[in-house]
Amino acid sequence: MIIPIGTLDILTDRLFLRRFEEDDAPHIYNNWASDPEVTRYLTWKPHRDIDETKEFVRLCRLQYDSGYYFHWAVCLDGIPIGSFSLISVDITENTGEIGYCFGKEYWGKGYAPETAGFCREYFLKRAAFDNLTAKATNPRSKRVLEKVGFKRVSEEGELTRFTLR
Repeated sequence: MIIPIGTLDILTDRLFLRRFEEDDAPHIYNNWASDPEVTRYLTWKPHRDIDETKEFVRLCRLQYDSGYYFHWAVCLDGIPIGSFSLISVDITENTGEIGYCFGKEYWGKGYAPETAGFCREYFLKRAAFDNLTAKATNPRSKRVLEKVGFKRVSEEGELTRFTLR
């Protein structure tokens, strides 16, 4: 059974993962949410304007009281440079699917594996998930997932499915 710990603060070697705050909207919009290149492989389209980003932050903040909501602002020197979340949680199967994105300026600097690297400890040990899953079409994301211990379980064209137990 999943332990409903929700979105708690996490400190990595260089990054601070925390809940989104109202003041984050301009950074989110400018660093990744409005960029078609960043959102190319994601399930959502680029934000049209800052108001859409403010609404995203508002909706995140409304859900933080649920112990089953996991969505972090990934911050470098206090500024959000990306996000990491469980985009779905199945409490009957004790599984969750991860998703993440980073502003283009922060690609290739090791922030994605540094962020995703906490999955085993946080989700599998602390929150008692049985496993985590991920899907990726982006070749760089596939490498990140493998680097932090996810195993390929299937491939369908460009889409690769992964699991971490």
